[in-house]
Amino acid sequence: MHVNLAWNVGNWKGNLLKLPSGGQSPSTPRPKLIVDVGTEIGSGFMSLMHADPNLVLLAFEGHPINFGISYHNMLRQGIKLKPVWPGTEIIPFEFDHDRVLLIPSVLSDKDGYVDYNENYAPACGSILKSKPDGWWCTHTVNTISVPGARLDSYLAKVPVNYEFYYLKIDAEGADHLVVLGGGEYTSRFSMLSAECRASDDKAGSESRENNCDRDGLISLLRERGFKYSVCTGEDCHFAKTSGGLAQVVKLFKVRAFAHPLYNPGDHSFDLNFIRHVNVSTVLNIHKCT
Repeated sequence: MHVNLAWNVGNWKGNLLKLPSGGQSPSTPRPKLIVDVGTEIGSGFMSLMHADPNLVLLAFEGHPINFGISYHNMLRQGIKLKPVWPGTEIIPFEFDHDRVLLIPSVLSDKDGYVDYNENYAPACGSILKSKPDGWWCTHTVNTISVPGARLDSYLAKVPVNYEFYYLKIDAEGADHLVVLGGGEYTSRFSMLSAECRASDDKAGSESRENNCDRDGLISLLRERGFKYSVCTGEDCHFAKTSGGLAQVVKLFKVRAFAHPLYNPGDHSFDLNFIRHVNVSTVLNIHKCT
């Protein structure tokens, strides 16, 4: 089987992303789409992919070095690397399932190449400009041009039978721009998580220009049907039902639990402990608080 890697949305032929089919009959459930915006060094949702065969992961990472590490961490199991270069239409390689699409692009509210402001720490880069007195994670040490796109440019190409299950955003202050770039597709998701500091948190408002404002994000998502929300620290979770809110908090915690940063000596995933575990069991690892 193959995983397909798109260089950018303009390189796809036809109207659909090359994602698995399903949901054509009662015996084949609708695929559930998880979108992970900002994988950094790898997506923790890979754990759920092995636990639930109906999940499909569409993941984005725009920083070239972070993307390369994500590529290695997420897709190396059973991989047969082939020499490819940016700009090629599709990069195929061998993997143990075909339900992951990893795309080297940042997301915002517009299509086209954008300036990406690098920081000392790989996790702290952003498309937003830093302010002189911002905290260290927002300082710009170098600026590069990277591919960028609106999320709806991709979601418009998802097969019609897919369930829009969960959207997770970590865009270092630009999370609201990702939501805006999702257009009407944002409201199709059942659950959403984003990193957005409190409106009175100076670490956000005084660190980057046009930084995500929590009150503004909550208002924006309520307009899109997300009536329930909870924020802890920098992270906010949204759902359309109270049960969905409890579920999204669990999903986010499972993602963090499986992230490669939890094993800093070896940036890899050890998925054997849940490869054959029912997803409901996995979600009960962490109780919603």
